[in-house]
Amino acid sequence: MNTFTVQNKYVDGIFDLIVNKLDEAVKAVQCEVEHSREMKEAVRDIERSANLIKYKDEIMSRPKKEWFMG
Repeated sequence: MNTFTVQNKYVDGIFDLIVNKLDEAVKAVQCEVEHSREMKEAVRDIERSANLIKYKDEIMSRPKKEWFMG
């Protein structure tokens, strides 16, 4: 097994390069996850609105809820 010693100035440069590339990749993934979450929320809201419109008569025919204070 061979052992090599690398000067810090070379390691720092490579480290900075790797960190910058990973930072870009992580930010891209975070953006994609946020976009996906927003899309799911929008679809959920659209489906909820469609159901409220579709079942409006049934929803309105339900008796009002009464709350009792104990």
